[in-house]
Order: sequence, then C-alpha cells, then structure tokens
Amino acid sequence: MEFQNDKNNNNFETSSNAQSVNINFSQLEHGINEISSSFWDEINQEMQSNDLPLWRMWR
Repeated sequence: MEFQNDKNNNNFETSSNAQSVNINFSQLEHGINEISSSFWDEINQEMQSNDLPLWRMWR
C-alpha cells in the first residue's frame, strides 16, 4: 500500500469539501426545534398516562 502525496490529496479534498458546504441555519434551527418539541410532547403524553419509563424519570 502506498501513501505518496497523501498530505496533498487530503488538503485538496478538505478545502473542496469546506467550500461546498452551505448551511441554512434557519432550516437547521427549525429542524432542531421540531425534534425537541416532538420529544417533549411524547414525554408529556407518557406522564399524563402514567406510562413514563423509569429511565426517563432520571433527567
């Protein structure tokens, strides 16, 4: 197995990947809030029905 010019290849790959990343933080924040909201909705439903698993009580 040869590792010639491994450093040069990694630098090119890293820089090309970094330049192509375009994050829409508004969509990211919306997705995180949606996941968090659905998680707490599920917790609240379990608490109301007295069906809360023991591992969830330790928060």
